[in-house]
Amino acid sequence: MYGGSGGRQSEAGRASARGRLAVAGALAAGAVSLALAAALTARGLGDPTAATPGSLSHTTVVFDAAVLVLREGLEAILVLAAITASFKGANATLRRPVAGGAGLALLATVAAWFAAVSILDTVDAPELDVQASTGLVAVLGTLAGALWFVVECRRVTRIDEQWHVADADSPPRQHAAS
Repeated sequence: MYGGSGGRQSEAGRASARGRLAVAGALAAGAVSLALAAALTARGLGDPTAATPGSLSHTTVVFDAAVLVLREGLEAILVLAAITASFKGANATLRRPVAGGAGLALLATVAAWFAAVSILDTVDAPELDVQASTGLVAVLGTLAGALWFVVECRRVTRIDEQWHVADADSPPRQHAAS
């Protein structure tokens, strides 16, 4: 398709990238399987406020809190990095619409909180089961978003390479992240 020896190198590079993507997909599927198995078989620590004094060690409580803060912090960093990375150069005009979207997302979050509280008041399910299922949905949503991001970046890179090969006389395209 591309002709010359560059086409063979490009094909080899794409095959290598497909292999890496397959390995990453297998690892992600394994991680999701382990998380699902843990969610279905483990009963968790229970409600720490209902525990008898001394039944939870100080280390357990600190570790649980640290994992929660770390997970939420990493998720926030990922979202902020993905959004703000596009605000350079020609994309600077997108700041206002993204800020508006963030404001709408904040309002939707508050509305979702009220809806979730009213739904959970009517559902007669063990609290740990509800926490496990919502946590699993959050993890799957985060993995789906990360996978979409990787696939989209690869698609845009492939389009840029094809465009550059087809129009070799033009200067290389400058990316906003550069």
